Amino acid sequence: SLHGTSVPLASIAEETGLPKSTVSRLLTTMVGLGAVEPVGGGRYSIGTELRAIVQPAVGLAELTALARPYLRELVDKVGEDAGLAVADGTSVLYVDQVQSPQPVQVQDWTGQRFAAHTTAAGYVLLGAFEDATLRRFLGGELERPTESTVVDPDLLLDAIAAARRDGFSWTFEAWAEGINGAAAPIFGAGGNIVAAINL
Repeated sequence: SLHGTSVPLASIAEETGLPKSTVSRLLTTMVGLGAVEPVGGGRYSIGTELRAIVQPAVGLAELTALARPYLRELVDKVGEDAGLAVADGTSVLYVDQVQSPQPVQVQDWTGQRFAAHTTAAGYVLLGAFEDATLRRFLGGELERPTESTVVDPDLLLDAIAAARRDGFSWTFEAWAEGINGAAAPIFGAGGNIVAAINL
């Protein structure tokens, strides 16, 4: 069930009219595909791969509403602006931002797109790309808005690998002088990166 109900193998066999041995083999195959998950005690539930197909994805409005309290909490604790970003091809689209009460503030970037290799959120979001796609992007001509912007593909691959490994990323004046960033991924139900939260 999509709502967390698990079913025993015997019930599946009874419902389908198949022998338990056949159902067991089919379930083993389906577990390997992520279509079902064993939950213990000989019971099974719908797996993450199938759940991702049959459940509607969380849209940007829902994601923004879910993230907003956490953005506010970060601003209160750290005293810096906090934002929410999603991948838009090889760009980063900022979909929400909560500004700090500091007298000197950066612009509200909501609705703006930036090249992914110029922001901490971009490093995190690029971590979700397949390696071949990532290498194609990094092998192209990359803009360099500041002297600190990393454009060397090997160094970028190292930074993206570090973001994958560590669960966060930093950039120092990579997009604009005087602006530094830190970001961490937000994972969807299937364990895939769906957004990044950044300071």
